[in-house]
Amino acid sequence: MAQELPSSITGSKCGRDASTFGDRGDQSNLTHVFLPYQASSCCLRVFAWHPHTNKFAVALLDDSVRVYNASSTIVPSLKHRLQRNVAALAWKPLSASVLAVACQSCILIWTLDPTSLSTRSLHLSGQAHGSGSTQLQTHGTGALRPSSGCAQVLSHPGHTPVTSLAWAPSGGRLLSASPVDAAIRVWDVSTETCVPLPWFRGGGVTNLLWSPDGSKVLATTPSAVFR
Repeated sequence: MAQELPSSITGSKCGRDASTFGDRGDQSNLTHVFLPYQASSCCLRVFAWHPHTNKFAVALLDDSVRVYNASSTIVPSLKHRLQRNVAALAWKPLSASVLAVACQSCILIWTLDPTSLSTRSLHLSGQAHGSGSTQLQTHGTGALRPSSGCAQVLSHPGHTPVTSLAWAPSGGRLLSASPVDAAIRVWDVSTETCVPLPWFRGGGVTNLLWSPDGSKVLATTPSAVFR
C-alpha cells in the first residue's frame, strides 16, 4: 500500500514531480515525491535519501525533520530546541538509523532504532490516553515524535552556522563546515569531540563531499576557490 505524504510536503508549492519512493520491483509501493524548484516558495528546507535503505528524510520550514520508510507507516517527526535553521541532512553509511542534522548552532545526531519505534508505537496505540513518561509522543495517525534524548549535540565555538555535513564512506568520521569558520571540523561522534582541518586560503567552507574510496574530500567556499 502506498504511503501518503502530508499535504505540507506534496502541495503544489513544493515543486515538480522529481522522483518516486518505494521498492523498484513493486509499483504498488511507489509514491510521488515533490522536490523544490523555487526555494522562496517551497515548504522543504532539505531532502536526503538514505544510501542503503528505502527511506528518506525531509526538513520542513518549521525545522522539524520527518523520516519516511517504504516498509513502515510510522513517521518519526524529529524536533529539538536546538534544531533551528536546518541546512543539511546526512545519513550515516552502513547504518539504518543514524541521521546527522546541521543546525544554526550545532549538529544533532539522531538515532532512530526501527525496532524500538515499532514496539513503542504498538504500546502507545493501546494507551493513547494513559499517563507517565515515554520516549515518544503521538502526533496524528502514524506520526511519532522521539524525545530529544534520542539526539546527541555536537558543537564547537565559532563553528556556526553549520551548513554542510559529510560522513566518511566507512561511517567512522563526520565532517562539518561553516561559511564563517576557516577550518573543517572532523568529528568523532562517539566521544563528541572534533579536530580541525586547517583551511589555508582563508574564508569559510560551504560544501563538503567525500570521494567514494574515502581518501579525499572536496571542499568549496563562498568564493570561486575549492580544494
